[in-house]
Amino acid sequence: TLDSTGSILVTGSRDTTCVVWNISSGDNRNSNNINDQESSSFISPAVTLYGHTADITCLHVSTELDLVASGSLDGTCNMHTVEHGVYVRTLRPIGDPIINIQLSTERHIITYSNRKR
Repeated sequence: TLDSTGSILVTGSRDTTCVVWNISSGDNRNSNNINDQESSSFISPAVTLYGHTADITCLHVSTELDLVASGSLDGTCNMHTVEHGVYVRTLRPIGDPIINIQLSTERHIITYSNRKR
């Protein structure tokens, strides 16, 4: 998922981790070299987030709140800071796999789970 500015990308994986990536774009339109005139983007990993015990299923990032929320098949929602990757807390809403997660600007957390029983 991308943040609202398009400069932070957060990815989740089956290996139970999330990675926060910094995206910076270079624009070389003032260059005299034709090969340098195309704009380019550079992606670099900033921090890896740990804490889940199963695949990551959903993410939401808010640079305004400095929060990354991740949902997992293990039924937990982990919260970390965007800038430094500091663990904040784990929520266990109902124990079923979380398949969607959203943060509001007021720091409300919405999770959705699909109970398969």
